[in-house]
Amino acid sequence: MGNPLYRKIVRPLLPIRMRDALRGALLPKAPPKPSPPSRQIVQRIVDAVADDADSLRELMGRDQPLWDFEAMLEAVEDARR
Repeated sequence: MGNPLYRKIVRPLLPIRMRDALRGALLPKAPPKPSPPSRQIVQRIVDAVADDADSLRELMGRDQPLWDFEAMLEAVEDARR
């Protein structure tokens, strides 16, 4: 795995700090983290999977729901604040 030139020449000859500095200068920066989805988008997803989630619960023989969709919607609202 990896580039043999890097493994045999660069890594043994350059200290970790210099490799980190080169990596930071040469490689592209990570894109910014996207904002959390809106409650409406999550509600649409919940509406789309609710029947399947209930069928899965029945198939697994569970009495309680597998997911608390209301708690998920609240977590989305908290993440957007």
